[in-house]
Amino acid sequence: MKFKKDVRGMTLVETMVGSVMLVICGLILFTGFSAASSFIRKGIDLKNNGQHAAAVADSTEESNPDIRTSQKDGTISFGVDGSTIVIDGKFKSAYDEEKESIFNVFTPTP
Repeated sequence: MKFKKDVRGMTLVETMVGSVMLVICGLILFTGFSAASSFIRKGIDLKNNGQHAAAVADSTEESNPDIRTSQKDGTISFGVDGSTIVIDGKFKSAYDEEKESIFNVFTPTP
């Protein structure tokens, strides 16, 4: 039986280099997907907190012992085209101990 001397297979080093390249690609993919899922989770939390803040601002939130609210009169002033505009109203603050969030809302008085 004769073997051709110029026929070559893959060496162990080539196989190991290919395996390492696949592992590195897998790690890059895993890191990307885990970062994306983290951003999605943060976005969902932000959306839920925004809806919660809107409920507190509209005073439609049912009494919840974890939420402390306070309300005080005040004014907001800002400049537009060189003139200052002052608006009277009420500041409503709510602190949610469970979510560790503070919501501040200003409602102008008519």
